[in-house]
Amino acid sequence: MRILANGTLVTPEGLRHGDVALDGDKIARIAAHIEPADGDEVEDVRGCWVFPGFIDGHTHMQCWTGMDWTADSFETGTRAAACGGTTTIVDYATADRGVTMPDALDEWHRRADGTCTANYAFHMALAEWNERNRQDLAVMRERGVCSFKTYFAYDHLRLDDAETLAVMESLEPLGGTLCVHCENGTLVNELQRRVYDEGIHGPEGHPLSRPAECEAEAIIRLLYLAHLAGDARSLVGRRVIAADIAVGIDDCLTLAAEDIGDEVLARVAQRIFLPGDIERTRDLVRTALHVLGGGFHARHLHGLHAVIQGAQGDVTNRVGVARDGGHHDRGVVGDLRVLSG
Repeated sequence: MRILANGTLVTPEGLRHGDVALDGDKIARIAAHIEPADGDEVEDVRGCWVFPGFIDGHTHMQCWTGMDWTADSFETGTRAAACGGTTTIVDYATADRGVTMPDALDEWHRRADGTCTANYAFHMALAEWNERNRQDLAVMRERGVCSFKTYFAYDHLRLDDAETLAVMESLEPLGGTLCVHCENGTLVNELQRRVYDEGIHGPEGHPLSRPAECEAEAIIRLLYLAHLAGDARSLVGRRVIAADIAVGIDDCLTLAAEDIGDEVLARVAQRIFLPGDIERTRDLVRTALHVLGGGFHARHLHGLHAVIQGAQGDVTNRVGVARDGGHHDRGVVGDLRVLSG
């Protein structure tokens, strides 16, 4: 076995000093001190925080965006993830229009199998709703996919409200979870046109064309559709959040949840830019060829907690490895879970 000795261990109960024994890629034992046996490899990680492997539940590797391919393949993306301590990803396989979900899953396996450094699993995004896709939801569950995604935005991906409602109703007996990209796509398209006509052609135009109102309207619409479907608690609610702008996204969630009278599960993912960042990053982003994602700021975490006050919240954000003592050459070893399917 391999023993990581004298580290600061990050556990569900908090920080503790101790040792971790690894048997292959599994955590075999955690203790204040582990006496090595013959043949064990011991690495002194004094001064380092030792995490279990992170799980990134929202990735788009080697995926067509409607304009271009995402920058990372499964090979390069999982290698970069592993270097930062993320040892499992859950990627969005996507059944584009005219493609069945089983065929899309097969294609994503062809892209990923044999190329990944990290463990991986798949959600399934669907860009159209028809009887074949309705029947294939059960096939996906049998093949290990339990979470699905639809869109309110992007013309090549989005479903209308009736189709979204039908997806929710069809997933309920299967125990599936629906993730929904919540932006009013019609408004975003129009605001993109206006921003472009104003001469703003760089990536800084992205947040300018996506004000909070476009998100808030879509969130509330989704919650009421979930209420019609009879299970608002089954939702993983939305893609982006802006906790510091005039429109109260927190109020939208809280009031809708109170009106519906049910618990709401809200998953909060990254925002590309926040309003205060626009001027500061304008010169920088003009040099970027593509900006498809960016970091969320820790200073907004308090606001995120306020957003889901009174609701059941699963607040997630991509996290980096925290180290002290200057040991920047050491990463995270091991993974608490291996996901398949």
